[in-house]
Amino acid sequence: MDNLNYDAAVAARISEAIAADPNETKNSVASKVLIAHSTFERKLAGGKGFTTGEVWRIARVLDIPPATLTPEWVA
Repeated sequence: MDNLNYDAAVAARISEAIAADPNETKNSVASKVLIAHSTFERKLAGGKGFTTGEVWRIARVLDIPPATLTPEWVA
């Protein structure tokens, strides 16, 4: 599995999930999962990927299953 493709797919799904939630923004999610806003933006832009724990916490904040944030070929 290519880590760059996986990280990009997870970042894209997280961005889509945040955009779909009228009550959350990137900054509010970053704050709630205790990731610095600049680091969160970098991860969303394809920098270093999100950890499994971060994905789980983001899913909890957005009230969605964590598998929603991973590519189908992983979930």
